Amino acid sequence: MNNNNRSADPSSASPDAPDGGPTPDLQPASESVLVVDLIGDADGGGDRSDGDTRDEARDSPADRPSNPPTSGDVVSSGETDDAPASDDAVAGETDDTPGPDDAVDATHAPEPEDTPPPDDTVDAASGESAQTRRFRFSVPGLILGFITTLWIVQFGLDVYRRHDRFGSFNYDMGIYDQIAWLISHGKTFITVRGLDFFGHHANVGFVFTAPLYWLGLGVGTLNLIQVVSIGLGAVALYLVGRQWLPNGWWALVIPAAYLLHPSTGWVAWELFHPEVMALTPILFAWWLAIKRRWGWYTFALIWAVSWKEDVAIAVAVLGVIMMLRGRFRAGLWTTIAAGAYFVIVSKIISANVPGEVAFYANFYGSLGDSPGAVLKTAVTDPNAVLLRLNKSNAVGYARDVSVAFGLLPAVALVAGLSSLGTTLLLPWRRRPPRPTRYPS
Repeated sequence: MNNNNRSADPSSASPDAPDGGPTPDLQPASESVLVVDLIGDADGGGDRSDGDTRDEARDSPADRPSNPPTSGDVVSSGETDDAPASDDAVAGETDDTPGPDDAVDATHAPEPEDTPPPDDTVDAASGESAQTRRFRFSVPGLILGFITTLWIVQFGLDVYRRHDRFGSFNYDMGIYDQIAWLISHGKTFITVRGLDFFGHHANVGFVFTAPLYWLGLGVGTLNLIQVVSIGLGAVALYLVGRQWLPNGWWALVIPAAYLLHPSTGWVAWELFHPEVMALTPILFAWWLAIKRRWGWYTFALIWAVSWKEDVAIAVAVLGVIMMLRGRFRAGLWTTIAAGAYFVIVSKIISANVPGEVAFYANFYGSLGDSPGAVLKTAVTDPNAVLLRLNKSNAVGYARDVSVAFGLLPAVALVAGLSSLGTTLLLPWRRRPPRPTRYPS
């Protein structure tokens, strides 16, 4: 009998297909970015997706169908099992020609060996395909959407009513309201502060609010936009939690604590401040770095620093953390770019537009008017630094902030120092290259 009989044999079908049938031709799971992390799966999530597990299982040589020659076949060196067998030496007939007893079903015909198998299979535990799981939102994901929407609606109404009923007496909001109006009309001098736009802060993000002022929406809309931006930070935290925690329920704890924390609500209630707009894109940038989506990662960080130049300091710290966690090249470029942007804005643009140093250069008093000067004072006159910290009640402030967040800042500091020591003391090891998935 010819070797083509194996195509009709149920045992030769894909081990992942139901009822011995062919593997369904569905959309690869790797194409999904945001949706996959918001949904549930059979085992509850984690850092490794189902698609990665199935890929490794398919790469195993044991799962690939073997085609041993039959007793009547003579296979010489360099020939494949598709060559003519010795007992089939008929002119013009090869082993690929079906015999009279070979009832080959076209729907069960084997795929060519150089074609990778479909990326979507049926999970044996749940009986669902990956595409079904991709579009089946989990219960934690639905709860996240509900509480996030509820939070945005509630605080949106709060800030709207506060401003509508003459309760918005925030001085900073008056500054930024005028900045947004000036930018929308092509002007830059801030009469409230007596400074030029770039002499105050590099709030480039206000360029995107100009159409709102053209429509006459005003500062009330800025307050609502800020509330929406803060609320979406819960989604970013949930996506990060899905990468490290066992399932969606554990990941839901983080965004729930974020939305329920008094500090989050206070920031929204304090009305519009541009640096608050940078919070959510930085959180999304961390998730995008985990997923290695470097294009969107870059976009998120550019959006963050566009709202205020000193946000670049937080971005530079994010780059350092990435270097310590194994994303050395991306982290290094992040730190360099963020540091360069901050220096250019604070030392060149903001310092030269008003004709003198940046207005916030005198905030540190006698300690110095720049980070370098403050560092020099800390080395040459540490007592002056200690007196300044004691006068500002720095220890009490650090204690209050740490207790309000369940001592997590202190734990993070210890963990960061431990990670830094491990990185510096242990030798660098190059990660072994990933094997080719479908070798030719």
